[in-house]
Amino acid sequence: MACFKTYSCCFFHALKWTNEEVRYFFALYADEKKKGNRPRSGMNLAGREFIVNKFEEKFGKRWIWDRFKNKVDISRKAYVKFKKLTHNRTGLVYDALGRLEMSDAWWDQRIAEWQGARI
Repeated sequence: MACFKTYSCCFFHALKWTNEEVRYFFALYADEKKKGNRPRSGMNLAGREFIVNKFEEKFGKRWIWDRFKNKVDISRKAYVKFKKLTHNRTGLVYDALGRLEMSDAWWDQRIAEWQGARI
């Protein structure tokens, strides 16, 4: 059991994105979208190949496109939650990285209103 736990922990650690990787990927994604490589439902082949190749050039990591698509999907869901959480709220405080910094009482009230408030 300990061996599995160690393996899974290392496996999930390897899946983590650094802040630099996230920023770079979304900059590439936005540029490709502006070029018209994301017509309707998803990135076309030219856009996918460009992003994968540029990412590999910069970070030396050759990831399959599914890894990038998962990042977009997860980030979109988190953004929707964030917008729902902060919609029509005043007095919100953000830290230097743009994260919400509110009191425990504020969070308790949001969670009481909406269980999905835990981002």
